[in-house]
Amino acid sequence: MRRFLTPRRVAATLLLTSGLLYGGVRQLVGDGGVALVADHQVLVRHDLATGTLTADDHPGAHTFVPWLEEVHVLDRRTLRYVMGGEGSEPDQRVPALVVRGRDGANYAFLEVELQVALDGTRAAVALVDHGGTRDTVLRLVDAYARPVLRAAFGVYEPREIVLPANKQQGTAIATAELGRLLERHGIQLLELSVSKPQFAPKYQETIQRRKIAEQDVVRLESERQALIAGQDDRLEELRASEERRLEALERELAEAE
Repeated sequence: MRRFLTPRRVAATLLLTSGLLYGGVRQLVGDGGVALVADHQVLVRHDLATGTLTADDHPGAHTFVPWLEEVHVLDRRTLRYVMGGEGSEPDQRVPALVVRGRDGANYAFLEVELQVALDGTRAAVALVDHGGTRDTVLRLVDAYARPVLRAAFGVYEPREIVLPANKQQGTAIATAELGRLLERHGIQLLELSVSKPQFAPKYQETIQRRKIAEQDVVRLESERQALIAGQDDRLEELRASEERRLEALERELAEAE
């Protein structure tokens, strides 16, 4: 018996063909409903029906419905961003940090290193905000790092920044501010290290002479204290000798009487 194609059969055939074609294309591009997540990655699941984004950093195979969901796998390995410096190549290297102090004098930190990473718990924020790629993370670090560091250390004059306590305080302030700014973009600041400050050759020579002069002052003061202590010891010996001599004379006088 001859069968006729009814509208329902035509629609079902078209729907089945479209589904198979769509699934084949998704399978061809490696997106056939299963996403593999490594230890250094985080998966962001996008519910197309509700627009909800959820992050999952558990490694392994994650299933999803291709027609209703999209998944994005982001890299959350540590990135090294270095200002100046030499040696091993970081993920990004930029010119050294130059700071203008409160008195208008310039000084530099020849190496400043930041270690950052995508925050797995805020991967959805990173995806929406900047895409969550390693390049976009480094671009954001590059945008924030230099002005924040200049503001944190610029409150000190060159003669003040050489003091370890001031350098530590400036580093702590910069770390807190950078961490706050990057957190808004789903990025963690893991570490910030700053080298010793460097100055212009003439100023560096002045600092070196001052350091030597301070060491000489400490040495001379120590020698002076030693001389005073030695004089006190000799005076004590002389006084004890005179007392013994006086006691001997008093005994002779008593015997004579």
